[in-house]
Amino acid sequence: MKAPATPIRQAAASDREDLARVHIASIQGLCAGHYEATALHAWTALLTPSVYDRALAEKLLLVAEQPGHGAVGLAILDPEAAEISALYVHPEAVGKGVGTALLEAMEQRARATGILTLTTRATLNARDFYAARGYLDVGPDHHRLPGGVRLPCVAMTKTLG
Repeated sequence: MKAPATPIRQAAASDREDLARVHIASIQGLCAGHYEATALHAWTALLTPSVYDRALAEKLLLVAEQPGHGAVGLAILDPEAAEISALYVHPEAVGKGVGTALLEAMEQRARATGILTLTTRATLNARDFYAARGYLDVGPDHHRLPGGVRLPCVAMTKTLG
């Protein structure tokens, strides 16, 4: 039986607290086996509700919801860079199609704006997720956090059809 469709909508300023909650839960629950505790702490410490203000103003920020659970995922597309800069799903929603729904929504919107190739810097735990959806591994990369913390990641790309 196919999982029910996950409602995806553009995020609003009123979603900032839910976005932070989902983002932090995803990092703590899904990234913990791939990153050191100090890096996870530095990463999640940045995720206050106001951190989403720039994405709300300058990028496409989507939120996934499930009835009875509220926000369960978020994704950020930077159209100028043709990059998915974030895609996070609450651990309790993993395996229910939320990540795939968000990724498909990002790709659809990218195509609609004329983007032919998307890139992302996937967290180590998300590499296989992207690869299973047609993204090619183009090599190691990293995210640099304030304080000099470097988070290893994988640069990936996909040509949109």
